[in-house]
Amino acid sequence: MFLLEPKSGAALVSHIFQKIATLHESLNLFINSDIVLGGKNARTVARLHSQPGPWLASGRRYCLAPFQAEKHTQAEGLQTTWASYPRWGHKTALDYFLWKDMEFTGMPAFVIGHCAWDNWMIWSARMQGTPVYDMSREFSAFHFDHGYSYSLGNASQTDPAGFLETYNLALLGNEAKRFHLGHATHGLKENLWSFRNKTNRA
Repeated sequence: MFLLEPKSGAALVSHIFQKIATLHESLNLFINSDIVLGGKNARTVARLHSQPGPWLASGRRYCLAPFQAEKHTQAEGLQTTWASYPRWGHKTALDYFLWKDMEFTGMPAFVIGHCAWDNWMIWSARMQGTPVYDMSREFSAFHFDHGYSYSLGNASQTDPAGFLETYNLALLGNEAKRFHLGHATHGLKENLWSFRNKTNRA
């Protein structure tokens, strides 16, 4: 069972991270339930695990239309489909996090299925001086386009905006804290098992 936001009854994503912290594991991976993973990710996780902690890592998702999901359900097929219909998700939309030797204490009571909590993760790490890795090029995560009626508080089938979006943004504080992958400190070189320091924060 997860804690709920009292007024709306929405589950709190912050409670998930509180429960993860009680496990006292060095390495943790969080993935949204609408993400399908590609095949080479285990090597990327192992490569990052060799880096001393604490650190936080995330990346962009590959976006696919629903008809592509019906055509290919296996990771290899998804990779082939994405090569034909490439579309990156936005750098502010983060669906997975890998971290080592970190606890997200002080995380506001963000609700599940709405914006801002993922941006807070990167903001919090940067404020603590913790390295943030952008592993977009070396971690395959596929997201299929869908409606938003599944989540409490959404205004419409096609638009995630609603009162719980406003609620999460208020908890974040302001747009200046809406950090994203442009605020990562390090990135994985494409097809190379080495790190480069990112200088572009745009």
